[in-house]
Amino acid sequence: MYVRKLEIKDFNKFYEMLLKAFAEKGFLDRTFDREMVNIEAKRCIVAADHYVIGLFVDDVLRGFAILMFGQNVYNRDEYVQVDMIHTDTDHRHDIHLQTIFSNIKQIALEHNAKKVICNDNALNLDKETKNVIWLKNLFFQTDKVWETEI
Repeated sequence: MYVRKLEIKDFNKFYEMLLKAFAEKGFLDRTFDREMVNIEAKRCIVAADHYVIGLFVDDVLRGFAILMFGQNVYNRDEYVQVDMIHTDTDHRHDIHLQTIFSNIKQIALEHNAKKVICNDNALNLDKETKNVIWLKNLFFQTDKVWETEI
């Protein structure tokens, strides 16, 4: 099991998994614009302010996290915003999510970020499992947003 940055060659598998994630959240219906999602997914992989990492098990993509880089307006602190994390249902165990979060923290350090921020809706898990993940990664809650200092 390993995590690495997704590249253009990984796009089709990432896009397929992204559509599964949206379907699981109930977002796919008649009004859903797949072409727009396709464009945004491609932008996530190539944009300088985004970073997409993939969780690989036996060299097969089993999960991803979409990250965005930002800067606090008031004190100019850099941060990493976790936009979305999704794994196959068979890979939603603590060890898989810990591997993803360890990599997110490492990426934050490499980009001189002061913290990682994650909206509660970014993780598609039950509340109890989310709370375990937040606690293990030293996140604290501010309103509906979870933050951890790096």
